[in-house]
Amino acid sequence: MIKFYLYIALMLASFTALLLFVSGMKHGEYANELLTFASIGIPTSLGALFDFVLENRDRLKLAAQCFLFKRNEDIYVSLSYLLRIKLRGENKYLMVRGNKLKGQYQPIGGVYKKYDSLGEKWHRWGAREEKNDPENSDDLRFRVKRKFIPEIRKWFYQRKNREVDVWREFCEEAVQSGILPKVEFNHIKPEFLYTVEESLIFRKGKDVNQFLIYDIFQVNLTDEQEKSLRALYVQGAVVHDYAFVDESDLNKELFTFNNQEHQLGFHARYLIQ
Repeated sequence: MIKFYLYIALMLASFTALLLFVSGMKHGEYANELLTFASIGIPTSLGALFDFVLENRDRLKLAAQCFLFKRNEDIYVSLSYLLRIKLRGENKYLMVRGNKLKGQYQPIGGVYKKYDSLGEKWHRWGAREEKNDPENSDDLRFRVKRKFIPEIRKWFYQRKNREVDVWREFCEEAVQSGILPKVEFNHIKPEFLYTVEESLIFRKGKDVNQFLIYDIFQVNLTDEQEKSLRALYVQGAVVHDYAFVDESDLNKELFTFNNQEHQLGFHARYLIQ
């Protein structure tokens, strides 16, 4: 926001110079300097301000929504990551069976964890953990007043006071579950791709508006890992614990295999853009 204030200051200074020029100083000692400053400063500041607003329109829109409307409304926040694991040369994506929604297949991934160093901010936000998940009280899945959402968003992208690694959920959901072999998958190379935000939306499953962030990572497989993944696919494309889903199915909330429909997590669509 410092740039925004600088652009505003430049614009005000430029208009002040123009007013001084037309109000009686056009024949004065510094007339040329005032006119030059105004003629350069006004278009420059307006152009820069326009570019700033265009570049930050989503952030500015969110700030307006949170500060001008329903400031004390409860908002559900979830800050998480998803892993794109794809068979090389094919449009097949690995999904696993959900822990909370047992009948649903979804991408490997989960909610980031907060660290104790977040404590002061956490209390100032008045953040409350989800009551139905006491075993994961350090999850960044919580409720907060709408007015704190812009600050939480800014804090998230600073990557402070929180988990930033994606190994934990991969290990739990893919390796410790027995889906992928421990020997080949004792290490992965996740590559960050992009972030998806869902700002103040209402989606079934929650009784309040939601603010959701998903970091999307691609798991770059070694040759040995690729062989193991392909062997898993040959062993069974869709079984109880996992499924290989076509890319064309990711934008749907279900997929069909052997004439049987299976539920697919809504967020699976974020693996592709």
